[in-house]
Amino acid sequence: MTPNAQYQRGLALNGAGQGAAALELVAGAAGRGHAEAQLQLALWLLTGHNTPARPREGFQLVQGLAINGDPFAQGFCASLVAGGTGTGQSWPKAISWLLLAAQGGLARAITQLALLLLDRGPEHSKAAQRWLALAAAAGDAAAQHIFGAPDGSAHAWPAPEEWASLEAALAPGPQLAVAENAELLEPSIELCRYPRLVAPDLCAYLCAAAEPFLSPAHVNDAAAGERVDHSRTNEAMGFYPLEADVISYLVRWRLAVAARRDPQCAEVLSVLRYQPGQRYLPHFDFFDPEFPAHKSHLGARGQRVSTALLYLNDNYHEGQTHFVSLERRVRGGRGDVLTFTNVGHDGTVNRETLHEGLAPAQGQKWLASLWIRDRAEPDDDRHMQSLAD
Repeated sequence: MTPNAQYQRGLALNGAGQGAAALELVAGAAGRGHAEAQLQLALWLLTGHNTPARPREGFQLVQGLAINGDPFAQGFCASLVAGGTGTGQSWPKAISWLLLAAQGGLARAITQLALLLLDRGPEHSKAAQRWLALAAAAGDAAAQHIFGAPDGSAHAWPAPEEWASLEAALAPGPQLAVAENAELLEPSIELCRYPRLVAPDLCAYLCAAAEPFLSPAHVNDAAAGERVDHSRTNEAMGFYPLEADVISYLVRWRLAVAARRDPQCAEVLSVLRYQPGQRYLPHFDFFDPEFPAHKSHLGARGQRVSTALLYLNDNYHEGQTHFVSLERRVRGGRGDVLTFTNVGHDGTVNRETLHEGLAPAQGQKWLASLWIRDRAEPDDDRHMQSLAD
């Protein structure tokens, strides 16, 4: 059997639910140098599909393809390095891989570089728009969402000096610091609002990147665990390793810093969409030690000590975040971030954090949500679950 036939047979068996046999065939084809099989095996190793998660092995396979010049693998490598999945976290290395992917023609990589450039300040706006136009013309849906549909005009491929200029502009790395301009709204839960913490184009990008993966949101039921429930009617998605990229990891990092927590303790960044009439009834974000279904979460990784909410748009009516016990309704403008602490200084849960996501009366409401734990995940398990499975 040729490596390609071996790989195709493995995919067929995977679709038929025969995971062990599928893994054996795909791993065999990968070992014989079949590039698609190597990438597929990497995805399974990273997400724990058909095998216990082995993220370091998965990363090594992706990195090997990237070194051999595969633009998709280079872009994927950039994401894994930005998130520290299967390897050490490094922003300079992530940007280097992203540059290689973009030079290889990966349109989504060009979009991310343009946004990183925009995020460095208004003096880079003109150059960033040029890169966004190139990405949109190359077919990237997120760039088209931000920049607009291509007008049919030709876009010359950047000259070597333009690539060198882009690399030099991004050499300092992404903007990780958070301005100390938070407004303290409620001291009892350390409720703070940071104005315009994330640029509008980055907000638009997160919406565009998230939309294809949206599905009915889940709740973590005190008795039954995670499930769809009538108390929460909005849609949601998570930027797990197969969905994440450098931009989503950058926003995740910045939200954790705004919450005054270690970014390595952050969970997966989620994006939420509320249609008119959709809401999330009053709930807590912490895991309650009194509930048996929550004890496994607390034992595995600790408490959700802080929450950060990023408002991705503002063209909707009503739809505030309502803190029920405090009788306080809050709504941010586009790019504003809201943070609050779910536990007291002694680690006990703070029930004054009871809150709900009110329904928009008109227009869609988009948010990004992040929970931060009191300790990081073990390296071998970091962000291994994937919504794509």
